[in-house]
Amino acid sequence: MIQGCYALKQQDCVLVQLTSQLIQLSYVYIQQTFAHIQKGYVQDQQATAHIQRTCVHIQICCVQDQQTSAHIQQGCV
Repeated sequence: MIQGCYALKQQDCVLVQLTSQLIQLSYVYIQQTFAHIQKGYVQDQQATAHIQRTCVHIQICCVQDQQTSAHIQQGCV
């Protein structure tokens, strides 16, 4: 009976060790996921900045087009 209890305790210890390893693996996975989210956020910010720059460029082109149109109209008049 004593040997049976000892074997059970050993199994419990192994179970605790495995659970601990599983928790550590989960924690590493969470850290990696968080790092991935941060990278994604940085990429989103870069994409947004790129869109903003593109919009500014389009606006400048529109202004140039309007100026050209005004110039053409003046030429036609």
